[in-house]
Amino acid sequence: MTLAQDASYGSIQYPNSGYLLTTATNAAVSLHLKQVEQATEVESIEDSLSSAEKMGLTYVFQPTILHWEDRNTEWSGRPDRITIKVVVWSVGTSKETSSTVLRASSKWATLGGDHPQDLLPGAITPFVNKLFN
Repeated sequence: MTLAQDASYGSIQYPNSGYLLTTATNAAVSLHLKQVEQATEVESIEDSLSSAEKMGLTYVFQPTILHWEDRNTEWSGRPDRITIKVVVWSVGTSKETSSTVLRASSKWATLGGDHPQDLLPGAITPFVNKLFN
């Protein structure tokens, strides 16, 4: 599992957002595989594939944040939004085997507790489940 880069929206930086996306992806994949390794630093896909090959892994999941928008929804009426891309690579061939872009947004009435990371499991898990079913 590659570690996603942190997101930004305009001048706003979202520290640890890449880690949160990677962890959510890891959790979804872990439901289907016995061994899942998560990178500890952002690296190129070539480096990720090389590391995975050395560990005897079959696939590399590469989650990427395309859009991350954390809003004060109750006051602004604007929902939190995420757009993420997940690419699955075959370690043996270094070729892409699957790819998708997933989007989610919060509801208008969130009681002030929702954030973009809260949207991740609902976006990622159905995609991963479909891969393994």
